[in-house]
Amino acid sequence: MTDYVPSVAIYHHGRRPDLAFLSSMVSEINRAGLAVELEKELYHRLSREGDGCIPVEFPTAGCRMVMSLGGDGTFLRAARWTLRGAGAPVAGINAGTLGFLTAWERQDFSRLLDMAVTRRIPTHDRSLLQVSSPNLPDDIWPLALNEIAMLRSKTSQMITVSASLCGDFLAEYAGDGLIVSTPAGSTGYNLSAGGPIIIPGTRAMALTPVAPHTLTQRPLVVGADVELDMCVTGRSRSFLLSIDGHSVTLPIGSRLKVCGVGRVLKVVRNDSESFASRLRAKLMWGQNPAKR
Repeated sequence: MTDYVPSVAIYHHGRRPDLAFLSSMVSEINRAGLAVELEKELYHRLSREGDGCIPVEFPTAGCRMVMSLGGDGTFLRAARWTLRGAGAPVAGINAGTLGFLTAWERQDFSRLLDMAVTRRIPTHDRSLLQVSSPNLPDDIWPLALNEIAMLRSKTSQMITVSASLCGDFLAEYAGDGLIVSTPAGSTGYNLSAGGPIIIPGTRAMALTPVAPHTLTQRPLVVGADVELDMCVTGRSRSFLLSIDGHSVTLPIGSRLKVCGVGRVLKVVRNDSESFASRLRAKLMWGQNPAKR
């Protein structure tokens, strides 16, 4: 039987890491009797501040919590990193600007560390989407926490996404592309494109056209168990498939399938705030512009 070292993993992808704060995190975690796992690139960037840490490809089975230090983009990368490992719960510590996905602040670090030590970690599950295509490269991670989007390339030519729901033809979306979003991702690219906000935990996903060519195409919310079959056509030779911001170029004419998966991402829950309070704080939800 393998003995796993109890640990906390730290993920940070910023260009200018806060070495002082990262070093203090490492020291506190070590003093609490837990090892510190670092993604290999971060481990080498920390140099001496990374002394006593364990460089890992992905979080190991002994990891009790992954602490993502950064903004929403860092959180999405941390989620991908975690899911490719043992799947420990992820706590997003906001060190960015908006930080809608990050429910914790730097001053909450001691609370998170205590959760990891006592193994009393409140979590909620976040649903994932999966994309498949005969043209998808083998090294592309196919799971998305936020969204999967089919977008026109850098040329001026629009694309057409022909979409079917469980084999039943739905529509041809002509324009800059189509976003398929999870509830967690509904406040990201989906929201910017005019899509609906979906409360996390709802078993649904949103289809939102990007700059549609006709006024009759509007965002649509469908069940989480729906399978979407799509074919992308257009005058250009290629289009972009974006999976949580990671893009790959695919040839025009490619067929894709997007659906929910049984796997989830466990996110460390902050019981001192609610989704409604985050909407008000981060997106100024319901505020009267005249009172600013």
